[in-house]
Amino acid sequence: MGDALCNRFAPPEWRQWDERWHRREVDLASAQREMWRMVHTTPDAFNAAIDELGVLRPGLTDLLDAAEAADIPVVIASGGFEYYIRRLLAAHLHRFAAIYANEMRLVDGGIEVNFPHVGHVSCAADAVCKGAVIDAYEGPVIFCGDGSSDRCALGKADTLFVVEGSRLEARAREEGVACTPFSDFRSVIFALRQAEEAV
Repeated sequence: MGDALCNRFAPPEWRQWDERWHRREVDLASAQREMWRMVHTTPDAFNAAIDELGVLRPGLTDLLDAAEAADIPVVIASGGFEYYIRRLLAAHLHRFAAIYANEMRLVDGGIEVNFPHVGHVSCAADAVCKGAVIDAYEGPVIFCGDGSSDRCALGKADTLFVVEGSRLEARAREEGVACTPFSDFRSVIFALRQAEEAV
């Protein structure tokens, strides 16, 4: 979502900072400060773009229903920003146990960002470290992810689902970490039920 919004409202140079982060030349918070500093927009245009560009992965409601029925808390851990997460998930927010994400404010035709989780659930690379979030919870953790900011979950999650064709899937394969590819949350539910029946 963040990339799509930067593509819409920032000059192409924002990608240089994203690429520097992928090469591990800078941490994600530093890259995002520079990326979002280039964004120029109005609240109305920004909110309209979130509504236009934001698409929830199919099966989300089914996954939340299944988790609720099994008394499994669902947590959002994101390298992105609460501003657009809360807007996109407004109808479902009450169903999440917690949201770990960065902060964003629209000010004077631009964007200000803040990273409140640094020092709590962060690491040298990521202001919201998925591995640190996993460590904050007791018991088995099921993790679904797709991006470079999810790599700290590798080897920490008890069960790992990766979006098919994603950077996270490629990294998991490279590191020999067991994972199950998915494209729809319904397939996650199906895989978990199959695993439960096999026990």
